[in-house]
Amino acid sequence: MRSNRDIEKLIDASNQLALKFKHEFVGTEHVLYCMITNKEFKKILIEFGVQISELEAELRDYINNLPKINPKKEYQLRKTQALDRVFNRAFTQVLFSGR
Repeated sequence: MRSNRDIEKLIDASNQLALKFKHEFVGTEHVLYCMITNKEFKKILIEFGVQISELEAELRDYINNLPKINPKKEYQLRKTQALDRVFNRAFTQVLFSGR
């Protein structure tokens, strides 16, 4: 299924973004940033009149100001509880909609 690969790509991109900014946690802001930089999703947002460049810049600034990890500390990337909840709700919605 294509949609599963798209979700996997989104999660991988979010993880890579968190690593790039040296964050210990992957949050909803990482996922949102990766979504708005996706060509297809960006096109939809533009059609709805969203100012993508402003949103992207503000979100990038926000992510850049999140706490960084201690470079001497070894860590494993984890998702936040908020992100876990978003994915659980999305999964539940898909189940109840019969898809």
